[in-house]
Amino acid sequence: MKKIVLCLLLVLGIHTNSYGLFVYRLNYNNIRLVISNNFPKDGILACSANFTTDFNCLKSPENKLVYSCTSDGTYYKRISPRHIGVFSFYNNKFKFGYDKQELIRASKHKGMGFLQWMVIYNYKKRRVKTYKAPHHFRVLAEIKNKLYFIEADKKLTFNDFANELVKLKVKNAIYLDTGYGWETYFYKNSKNKKVYRHATNHPFPFRSNFLLIE
Repeated sequence: MKKIVLCLLLVLGIHTNSYGLFVYRLNYNNIRLVISNNFPKDGILACSANFTTDFNCLKSPENKLVYSCTSDGTYYKRISPRHIGVFSFYNNKFKFGYDKQELIRASKHKGMGFLQWMVIYNYKKRRVKTYKAPHHFRVLAEIKNKLYFIEADKKLTFNDFANELVKLKVKNAIYLDTGYGWETYFYKNSKNKKVYRHATNHPFPFRSNFLLIE
């Protein structure tokens, strides 16, 4: 049964599987990290990626970035943890790993990259300290050389969420920022309509960056 679910997952672009995960295959032309307080106007998917440093909405978004990153070829250097995951995209290729020099290489090729917790690396769970309470945890993931956005459709503990990623045979997965104020995101459905998930009616202008799939 699990193999059948996985096969369906790889065929369908958008799928909520029996494990309670929302799985969205990313058919992209470009991947960017947009430094902004506000959602991009268009794209296939846009969600928070890097952490935001504080709740001062008066600061410019580039001054609210917690970790180093590269956006549209510009490298933003920050004091970052010694051992943290890296995702980069340039020359039409993506890469998961731990080499922070990827951010420099991405900048030289007008690409993007960001630092975040690596949740899965080479099919193995990595140790991550995060919220104990259930959340709509989410990752940018690699399955069979394809990129996916995967989220806990119903709130899960982080450990349960990571275990479900292992069941799906995710090769690599990097964390995407979430929590109240950051968990809202949009994606394009099968009718090419923009759908916002976890939207809140309260203004929350503290975001600093977005992973934008185009």
